[in-house]
Amino acid sequence: MKKYQTPSFLFLLFYTTFLYAQKPSSLFKAGVTAGVNFTQIDGDEQFGYNRRGLNFGLRGAMILRKDMDISTELLYSERGTIPDSEDLLKKKRTATIALQYAEVPFLFNYYYSRADDGHYRWNLYAGFSYGRLLKSQTRIMKGYVLDTLQQNYVGNIGFNSSDFSFVLGAKRYFTSRIGVSLRHTFSMNYLYKNPAPVVLNRTVLNKDYTAFRSFFVSFNVFYDFITPKLSKPKKGKVAPKKHT
Repeated sequence: MKKYQTPSFLFLLFYTTFLYAQKPSSLFKAGVTAGVNFTQIDGDEQFGYNRRGLNFGLRGAMILRKDMDISTELLYSERGTIPDSEDLLKKKRTATIALQYAEVPFLFNYYYSRADDGHYRWNLYAGFSYGRLLKSQTRIMKGYVLDTLQQNYVGNIGFNSSDFSFVLGAKRYFTSRIGVSLRHTFSMNYLYKNPAPVVLNRTVLNKDYTAFRSFFVSFNVFYDFITPKLSKPKKGKVAPKKHT
């Protein structure tokens, strides 16, 4: 287990997000978000987004024009991996990894499909995210026995304290303030990297873990407590009837 204490880092991010809420609502938006991460780790010889973790935090956006803005978030985010029942029944080597991050996405947002009251129903977005590892916990097993060798390897090398990711997603607004979001986050750097892995007989049970990379899908509900004033979409003019 490793812990990373970053109080000054978190304070700075919370303060930055708080400043969004102080700006005029015609230029900025601010809100809260909470949801669930469905996560997996590439390189652990396990498949599926089996581990679930919480994510929640603050969000703010700088409006560029009616259908575009640039946003950032400050999130607490749980990730990792866990074996499924089939892996356990086969008594293969399995990894259970729990990770906690402070995550800061920077996103470009495009809105379309306006409702009658003026709010946009849909938002497509993409961008990048920086994650700072706060805490990690790992348990590696062979069947029902602790794999001490691999446990020590991973523990001694440790996880990367920084994670750089690419983000792609969409939001559905039900009102101008409330909606849901679905996103996929792909890590660009390794979560864990063994510089000199040992391979014995080239079997899964005997070779070292070489590298881990994180992937996860997030489903969130959000509420914007500061939004710009809405202007209703312009309707086409009806041509006057000709009288004969």
